[in-house]
Parts: sequence; structure tokens; C-alpha cells
Amino acid sequence: MNFEELIYDAVDKALERSINIQRIEKLVFSRFEGRFISVDVVAVLLNVHPDTVRNYIKTGILKPEPRLTDRSPYKFDLAYILSIHPSDLKKQK
Repeated sequence: MNFEELIYDAVDKALERSINIQRIEKLVFSRFEGRFISVDVVAVLLNVHPDTVRNYIKTGILKPEPRLTDRSPYKFDLAYILSIHPSDLKKQK
């Protein structure tokens, strides 16, 4: 096997692992759809302060569920929050 074939094989295996991981994540996260959590719980899961979560909402980094009124508390779908990696949030700032 030459160098190009080794590289192609390694890339192919890495891509296949990545696709399998994405499928597993989707299956796991889908179990939590429709379960809603508060800003405080999101803050704990993302290891940030609740005010940071509110800032993420204001800047559009996090998308809460629609609220009934402007005074209603923010709620998030648990599956959505679990699918977010904290390092992705820091990149979007």
C-alpha cells in the first residue's frame, strides 16, 4: 500500500467514525426532545453563569423556545442544549 492509499484509508475511516458518532448523538439527543429546562439549568449544563446564558439569548447564540409573554421565563429544549458543545459557544462570541 502506497502513501496515498494509506492517507485515503485513514481519512475514509475517520469520516466513517464521525458519521457514526453523529448518528449516535442524534439518537441520544432525540430522547430528550420536548423536555424543557430553565436558564439556570442551562447555565449548569454549559458551565457558565445564568447571566451569560441571557447574553447568549440577546446576541442570538442560543435560541430559547417561544415565550407566551415578554415576562415569561426563557425555556430551552433539553435536546437542543445537549447538542451544543460549550467550545462552540465561545467561538461565536
